[in-house]
Amino acid sequence: RTRAHQLFFLLARSGWPLGLPELMAPKAAPRPLAARRLPSALAAISEIVPETARACWEVRSVSKISDAAGECVDSPALLHAQGARFSLRFYWGGDQEQVHEEGRFSIYCFRGPDDTPWAPVRATFTVSIVGPGDGNTLSHTSDGHWDFTPGGPGRGWRRFGRRADMGGFIVDDSLVLELSVTAWEAGPMHVRLLPAAPGSSGSTFAGGEVKQTSSALRDDWSAFLAGGQATDVEVGGGKGDVGEPAVKAHRVVLAARSPVFNRMLLASGMREARDGAKVLLDGADRAVAERFVRFLYTDELDGDSLSNPDVLCHLLALAHRYEVPSLSRACTAHLTITEDTAADRLITAEQFGIPALREQVMDYICSCHKRLALVQKTKAFARMTKNYPELLADILDRVTQPAAKRARMSGGSA
Repeated sequence: RTRAHQLFFLLARSGWPLGLPELMAPKAAPRPLAARRLPSALAAISEIVPETARACWEVRSVSKISDAAGECVDSPALLHAQGARFSLRFYWGGDQEQVHEEGRFSIYCFRGPDDTPWAPVRATFTVSIVGPGDGNTLSHTSDGHWDFTPGGPGRGWRRFGRRADMGGFIVDDSLVLELSVTAWEAGPMHVRLLPAAPGSSGSTFAGGEVKQTSSALRDDWSAFLAGGQATDVEVGGGKGDVGEPAVKAHRVVLAARSPVFNRMLLASGMREARDGAKVLLDGADRAVAERFVRFLYTDELDGDSLSNPDVLCHLLALAHRYEVPSLSRACTAHLTITEDTAADRLITAEQFGIPALREQVMDYICSCHKRLALVQKTKAFARMTKNYPELLADILDRVTQPAAKRARMSGGSA
């Protein structure tokens, strides 16, 4: 026997594990996770659809607030989530005597007694005290979720913090509190019936009611557009993209979805009323034009469009110009608002006459003085001040309202 065989025999007799050492043994390449393969057609989807909202509340004249146990300050409704309005209740002296003795304060989240809907809304929430400087916060997040009902008990923290530790958070005798809520319906899950379900072309179930969603019809119209059969009009971007083909479409579909297209494409004497005519969308490139036409066929925006603020703003302009309110609502619902974009969004709302977006941005800007200061530093705010002085006047009117209009005193307990 060779020397190698003898060594192998001795190792086996000694109980030494055979094979190469771990560092020397060749490792199999990790296999990618395989996509889940369903053994049959997917007929339905059950899901919880949460909604998240955030807002700030500034409490002024902190030095004058009573630190007696059980005395509280209630905010107005700070935000809407899942159709419910959420507020904060602030006990500077604590909500109970033993808490007062420890020098602590209490904060609770609640729904007002007059809030609707009456059904409970389930939510998780975070309350933060915002100090000067980035990242200077004192935050608590709810342990699990709670069911909130109108006039029901508040949920929060009896010992949120110590009054003695708030010196670094109080600026000009004011505290800023931020409330973040993620809410969903406390009732049955949302169920979507897909085309594979018996007798369904796509529907949703919520709260005991089944609603048709026409997903199959949407798919058919999308395929009809992609197929390019019997098209009689072309839609292109107005930026003059060289070499970019126009979108071939059907004038009756465009006319059915847009009063402007109806007058343009079906009225006799209009240049665009001729077969094979081309419509140019001013200010839009070919990609935006294609998304716009696809929405007119399907009433749906793809994920890339919903996550791209620039695309949404271009589509919002087209929705306004061609009078497509459903597209305006879809774009408005997915536009993000930050300190950098707030002034631009406010200008957009003013230009296109979108009251819901205007109110949403106003609430965002005016709910927190620190946030307003950051918005004022942007170039868009300077442009808004110059071109839309009425918006500046509205902002000033809101932030200078008497304190009684921004917060109400209440002797209730949580």
